[in-house]
Amino acid sequence: RRQRQMCIRDRSNTAEIIALSLASTIGLALLGIPFMMITPLQLLWINLITDSLPALGLGLEKPEKGIMMEKPRPRGEGIVSRRTLTNLLVMGGFMGITAFAIYLLGPAFALGAVVTQTMVFNFLVLSQLLHALNARIRSGGSLFKGLRSNKFLLFTLILTIGLQPFLPFLPIIGNALELAPLTIGQWFVVGGLASMVLPVAKLRRYLSARKIAREEKIKEAHRVMENPEAVSRDRLQALETLKKLEKYSDIRETGIPVPVDMHMHSTYSDGRRTPSAVVYEAYRKGLKVIGFSDHFNGPPSIDGRCKINRSIIEGALEAIKAGKTLGVKVIPGFEFTTSGGEDRLSRIKGYDRRDILVYFDAERFERMHHLIAEAFSTVTGLKEKEFLPVDEVIEVAKGLGGISIYAHPSRENPETETDEKILKLWDSGLDGIEVCHPHLSPAQTQHYVCLLYTSDAADELDGVDLGGRRI
Repeated sequence: RRQRQMCIRDRSNTAEIIALSLASTIGLALLGIPFMMITPLQLLWINLITDSLPALGLGLEKPEKGIMMEKPRPRGEGIVSRRTLTNLLVMGGFMGITAFAIYLLGPAFALGAVVTQTMVFNFLVLSQLLHALNARIRSGGSLFKGLRSNKFLLFTLILTIGLQPFLPFLPIIGNALELAPLTIGQWFVVGGLASMVLPVAKLRRYLSARKIAREEKIKEAHRVMENPEAVSRDRLQALETLKKLEKYSDIRETGIPVPVDMHMHSTYSDGRRTPSAVVYEAYRKGLKVIGFSDHFNGPPSIDGRCKINRSIIEGALEAIKAGKTLGVKVIPGFEFTTSGGEDRLSRIKGYDRRDILVYFDAERFERMHHLIAEAFSTVTGLKEKEFLPVDEVIEVAKGLGGISIYAHPSRENPETETDEKILKLWDSGLDGIEVCHPHLSPAQTQHYVCLLYTSDAADELDGVDLGGRRI
């Protein structure tokens, strides 16, 4: 009820402030109109009529149904929310600007000062009284529904609106307010413009409800897309919804010709986001290419197995489809926890442990994902609770048309990792090294780039031929 009372009072005051400000700055000062928009007594009458009886009537209005089911306002929201301020400016601005337009057109049609002031006066009174009907409801619905139940408000509107045409004929009030009788045509103009507050408010509520519904759809789509328990198909549909509805104002311009991140995980292994959410976040960050590589197997000491979790195949396929929807090139693959040891004890203990990223062309992966899964799940001689042999992982990847990358070097074996051991991996067919990773210092990154990309490192490695190796 308090909100309804504030609604009509604040918008009425805003309309008067805008109208009088425009009249004093443009009408009097710039255009030289020789009379005020309204007199001080007329302004006092408007405030007495519109801020008293209609406000009391709105205080008697019954609460809307379902009001107790609404969510509480956010804790950080101020007394005047953004939505309230928008409504205030829209309705107050419409009434104020329309009143100013009448003030400008009066001299153009040679109506005279008194007649023009009377038309402005009646427009402000009628528009603010009719706006009381808008204040009854906060969302959709009919303006007149349930109006009969509030007899005080109904009686107030009929009395005050019906009184306006007779004010100039009342001896004391008419002379004090300096009002002139209006013709039927002038009343049609005033009444028609004043009644426009109803469709304008209706349009505002429609647009506001549409915006709220859009925001709710976006929230629901985010909830589904980020839910690991949701079906992959539902997450992809939510992603399409976000692409249509959400504004991507936070897409970053990285300044890099092809922004790339080649090491990403999802909730199908140890990531925090679902595959669709990973691709969506990459899109918002401005990435053009991403490497999607969930863990094929974890350390045996953790999960006691080396067989593939087939759900990561589904995760990679979901990421590919999400990338096609958003225009992000997804390079699918896996991350393998391997051992460089040659005997079974080394593989059980995880000596010379390394993580190897294996990537495939997206189209090849979609066609051959069953074959790829089976090939890596049946590595020769592998037994339960053993790390995967690094040389066999690289060999299988190459046989299937994939490439193998040594992930975050020196993280697993910071004390024993040497350049010679890294270069030995090339003999097994390794294709590249991940040189940009949070676990690598700038100095380490520079060292590995020098090691595998420039020929200047050859002297440091006793003349080892580095060849055309990729970073």
